[in-house]
Amino acid sequence: LADAVLIETINHATHQIVRYCSIFIFLFGSIGNILNVFVLSQLPFRLNPCAVLFLFSSAVNFIAILSGLLSRMLSGWGADLTATNRFFCKLRGFLVNITRVVAIWYILFATIDRWLLSSRRLQRRQMSSLKNAQRAMIITLILSTLIFSHVIYCQEPNLVNTPQKCYGKTQACQFLTDISFTTLTILPLLLILIFGLMTIRNIRESRARISHIITQLGGNIRATNANQQRRLAKQDHYLLIMLLIQILILF
Repeated sequence: LADAVLIETINHATHQIVRYCSIFIFLFGSIGNILNVFVLSQLPFRLNPCAVLFLFSSAVNFIAILSGLLSRMLSGWGADLTATNRFFCKLRGFLVNITRVVAIWYILFATIDRWLLSSRRLQRRQMSSLKNAQRAMIITLILSTLIFSHVIYCQEPNLVNTPQKCYGKTQACQFLTDISFTTLTILPLLLILIFGLMTIRNIRESRARISHIITQLGGNIRATNANQQRRLAKQDHYLLIMLLIQILILF
């Protein structure tokens, strides 16, 4: 009897945590992504590949929150349509898997873009372009859609003995979805860490070179050019800080 009471208490506590924590995460996650979209869609950032990647990453993250957390939040109040409706169940599973993976890969591309721009080699810096960023985003979206297309067939509502009522209907479906999602999230996280560290190293080397050049020139630099360089460097500095924060959050 004591064990039954304990289990019931744990289940009740878990239910309450899911109910209220999901609301908190939903509100703050939505507000944060909406603010990112608003700021990064401003004119000064529209031609910056890193800013564009962050913009679409925030937009995709917002879709992930709507498709994933909204149903989880409603489940705490017994109003989750994905648990009983076949169409919404399949749509949620499809969107959640794609958007979460795509958002991480977009952040990876932003990390690579910062690394390219911080490189000493001209060829690498020239690879940082809006066209390449757009190509990477489109290819990632297409590949993710193809990889998780099986979710449309696999996902079914009203299941029992599964973590959620809306889940993969067979063990093969569950394994394929889990292994695809795990691989496509762990791999970019590792690459983000690697390219982030290489970017920091390039920045340190660049600062050392700039200090040496300024010392040799003796300060004979035009004020207008200096102000322009300072403004661009400041913008890149903010984007780099934003990127590092994203990396810390992901890890």
